[in-house]
Amino acid sequence: MKSEKSETLHKPAEDESHRAHELEIRVKGRTAELVEANEALQAEITERKRIEQALLESEQRYRSLFENMLDGFAYCKMLFDDHGRPVDFVYLKVNSAFERLTGLENVVGKKVTELIPGIKESYPELFETYGRVALTGKPEKFEIEFKPLKAWLSISVYSTKREYFVAVFENITKRKRAEEALRQSEERHRLLAETMMQGVVYQDVDGKIISMNPAAEWILGKGPAEFLGETSVSIEHHIVREDGSPFPGTEHPAMVALRTGQKLRDVVMGVYNPRKQGYRWINVSAVPLFRPGEDQPYQVYTVFEDITKRKRMEEALHKARNELETRVQERTAELEEANMKLQAEIEERKRAEKTLRSNEMKYRGLAESIGEVFYALDKDLRYIYWNNASEKLTGISAEDAIGKSLFELFPELKGSRAEKLYREVLKTQRPKRFVNKYRVNGKNLVFEINAYYSKYGISIIAKDITERRRAEEEIHLLQTMTQAINEAQDFHSAIEIVLRKVCEATGWDYGDAWFQSKDGTVLERSPAWYGSSMSLEGFRKLSERFIFPLGTGLAGRIWASKKAEWIQDISTSSVAIYPRARIAREVGLKSCVGIPIIVNDQMLAVLTFYMFESGEEDKRLVGTISAMATQLGSIIQRKQAEEKIREQATLIDNAQEAIGVRSLEHSLIYWNKGAERLYGWTAEEAIGKNPVEFLFKGKEEPLQLIEAKRIVLEKGVWTGELHQITKDERDVIVESHWTLIRDSEGKPKSILVVNTDITEKKKFESQLLRAQRMEGIGTLAGGIAHDLNNVLTPMMLSLQMLEEKFKDEQSQKLLTILDRNLQRGSNLIKQVMSFARGIDGERKPLQAAHIISEVEKVAKETFNKNIEIRTDISRDLFTISGDATQLYQVIMNLCVNARDAMPDGGVLEISAKNFLVDENYARMNTEAKVGPYIIISVSDTGTGIPPKIIDRIFEPFFTTKEPGKGTGLGLSTSLGIVKSHGGFINVNSEVGKGTTFKIYLPAFKTEIQGAQMQQPELLTGQGELILVAEDEGSIREITCSTLETYGYEVIAAEDGAQAVAEYAQNMDKIKVILMDMMMPVMDGHASIRAVRKINPEVKIIVVSGLTEKDKLKNIANHTNAFLPKPYTAEILLKTVHEVLSIK
Repeated sequence: MKSEKSETLHKPAEDESHRAHELEIRVKGRTAELVEANEALQAEITERKRIEQALLESEQRYRSLFENMLDGFAYCKMLFDDHGRPVDFVYLKVNSAFERLTGLENVVGKKVTELIPGIKESYPELFETYGRVALTGKPEKFEIEFKPLKAWLSISVYSTKREYFVAVFENITKRKRAEEALRQSEERHRLLAETMMQGVVYQDVDGKIISMNPAAEWILGKGPAEFLGETSVSIEHHIVREDGSPFPGTEHPAMVALRTGQKLRDVVMGVYNPRKQGYRWINVSAVPLFRPGEDQPYQVYTVFEDITKRKRMEEALHKARNELETRVQERTAELEEANMKLQAEIEERKRAEKTLRSNEMKYRGLAESIGEVFYALDKDLRYIYWNNASEKLTGISAEDAIGKSLFELFPELKGSRAEKLYREVLKTQRPKRFVNKYRVNGKNLVFEINAYYSKYGISIIAKDITERRRAEEEIHLLQTMTQAINEAQDFHSAIEIVLRKVCEATGWDYGDAWFQSKDGTVLERSPAWYGSSMSLEGFRKLSERFIFPLGTGLAGRIWASKKAEWIQDISTSSVAIYPRARIAREVGLKSCVGIPIIVNDQMLAVLTFYMFESGEEDKRLVGTISAMATQLGSIIQRKQAEEKIREQATLIDNAQEAIGVRSLEHSLIYWNKGAERLYGWTAEEAIGKNPVEFLFKGKEEPLQLIEAKRIVLEKGVWTGELHQITKDERDVIVESHWTLIRDSEGKPKSILVVNTDITEKKKFESQLLRAQRMEGIGTLAGGIAHDLNNVLTPMMLSLQMLEEKFKDEQSQKLLTILDRNLQRGSNLIKQVMSFARGIDGERKPLQAAHIISEVEKVAKETFNKNIEIRTDISRDLFTISGDATQLYQVIMNLCVNARDAMPDGGVLEISAKNFLVDENYARMNTEAKVGPYIIISVSDTGTGIPPKIIDRIFEPFFTTKEPGKGTGLGLSTSLGIVKSHGGFINVNSEVGKGTTFKIYLPAFKTEIQGAQMQQPELLTGQGELILVAEDEGSIREITCSTLETYGYEVIAAEDGAQAVAEYAQNMDKIKVILMDMMMPVMDGHASIRAVRKINPEVKIIVVSGLTEKDKLKNIANHTNAFLPKPYTAEILLKTVHEVLSIK
């Protein structure tokens, strides 16, 4: 019993153990299945993400294409009625081009009949086409005039699936209008050609006939089918000259026009007409046709008129005249035989009539055929004859002239010398020859008059000798001026002779001359002048104030164009066209002309002449004076060259550019003052040396210099940028221009080198590039960090599951290492994210002084004792809103960098002060906003940052430290933190002297009102006129606005040339000039020199982005103050006030 009981008790336990074992096996199996399913699921998720990313990228590409395509695009669903007829369609998707072309907005989801009422009734074919494509899937393309849009559209329709369609359309209205205009033009020309009485024939470049009008077919007696393909050469046996000889086809006007490219007119020929079985006489003209830009004609058309009737009438007239003479002779013979008594009388009368008729015909023919003007006056000086030449010259027909008196046609001859001589011929019956001037059709002409007595009155032959007389006067004038110029003592005396002689010869009242200034930037007036009256003395004195930039004013425009210019009416000219208009009008001058003096295509001077009377341009006279000026130019050039030789050395030495001349062995043989100013080396120190010895770092010659030498010897010129050093070891960047100089035999002699300092220009370009690069890097870093977080997240989640699953010691060690590295990667990503968009910390009002004190305390305790730490914190420092921990990190990071830059010790200074950013400063620094800021500066006296890497210091992972001593994220993270606080960072560094980082942080909002209340009272003006010369639009606008707000009047100029012109016009009113140094057309240096020449006492404030005033020392003596960019309104107004106060 006991044994049975024991067995009974153990059996449930065994069953329970067995069930537990089976359960464990099932759990393990299920676990393995879950692991396998999880891995498969993980792989599927990864693949699905990859596909989603690819789809996203594809969608973005097609979306970009869709939104940027120029054609309109609409995806629609077609709606049908119960019978399958299309009744409407709904817009499902449209692009921006659709909205732009149609003017429809918010169309998606709407029916077209709702958007355009009546469209179905007006355009049923549109619905039928869309419905057909939506059902059949076959694409169609058509054009339609869509009146609601007032446009023609070309529409391509496709179907993506049944009942849906895509419409792509473009606006072809312009093309349709052009086609319609072309069709109408062709129709007009076709109707014109078909209705013309003249024949028109078109021939191709080979002379083959390609078309002809009906008139041509009627005249020639052959139709187009018979003529097409033939040439003028192939039908030569059908053409004859007026004398009956064959007319060669090669001499046909059409063939000659094709061969020479010249027009031919009024060629008479006879052409055989097979239909009329005889010759037709035609008058032919041929005109070649050219394609744009081509010199050889591609077609020719001939226009010919049938003159057969005229020829036949001429022949009949000739025949009738001959018959008449025969009949007269026969009748005369009969009369002789019938009445012998009257023979002597009849014979005498016949001889007299014959002689009279013969003489009349001979003299009439002679009078009509001669080229000179021929007319006859009766004894009362009335016209009794007026030949063709008289008609052509005066435009007065013989009908209108004959019967009228001399004074009715020419009132100005009443009481003239001509009238007296005509009456003398009538009285003495002796001929007279004299020269007289006439005004005919608005032109002044000179005639040689020959007057002869006749029994009817006077016969006059008038020969136009205007050209001959002008040529004689020009030769005389040129000889006189040439002799006088050669005898002139100096250049300006020669110019004065030219002005006087031209004015005396032409009757012009005033003349002066303009020359390029020594620096080549403007035109200046010569001391030489001429005036016909003392009243012009005032105009001369006022003109001395003017100078003209090239292209400005009459003289400047002529200098730029090298062409003469005539201003008919000065009173209607604006100041921009003619700056001296006001003072010219005041002395009564009404018109003017400017004429260039050019020698060998080089401008020497501009001569300007003025008249008290306004008049139209006399092109012949201007041309004559221009031609004469060219001949005189070489004489003037010789005298000008003598003065230029004396001025050349001074001009080169005053140039801002560094100019030097090298021998072919590259030792310096010339070194100008500009080079001395730029590099600091005097000519005595530089000449004879190779520039490599003292203008470049290192002992070896730079590769760029070697390449420059090779190119200049091969090509004659080289231009590039060079990095050089000055005597005081200051780095400069120059734009270098090399020119090979050759001797008289054309052999290389030396090299001219002109260097322009562009250091500051490159600095500004670098700052802009740095800002753009940092923005791009920030965007890229943020994107990468985001993707890396997506990669790390499932790994970190899986790690926790693995720790629960694998409990053995070896697995736990590996998982610990994995966990540590995942945390390190996560922290690294957070740093990158903070660089990209800042860190979203908790913002609280705080005093930066406390943070700086904590940093100072830690630095003094941990940094080497050879580093002296100083602080300078303003007592009334503004409160800021920020995260204290993050700002502590920024300042400490900058201090650590400063410490590492001073391995041998030095001074580390942390300072903080208030700073008010006004609108002026904000316009000049795009990162700043108007309002109060604090500036935290961290400065060291360490090694400095080399210029070649300063643009990269804020890039993530960029570091100059040894591997393992820095991640390269410190400065990039600091920048991200400062930007997240609404601030920005500026850095200035000089190798060997140290670096300063300035952190600009906006003050807390409650400080703004207080800051505004504490702003100093700004100085105001009293209506003084200020000239602001600034090419940057935003800076010019805010500067002008500020000055006007505080009581000044302002004139603005966009470049130096405009500034000089404005000052010349308003010099008596302008009190101060604000002159930017870097401007187009004419820079600040040249502009300052120009206005100083106008008024040496002008007050000038130099405005520049250059941070070091010593770089502007070349113009320091020519200015009154320096205003560095960016500047606030307070500094601007204070500087202007101080300069105005200068006595």
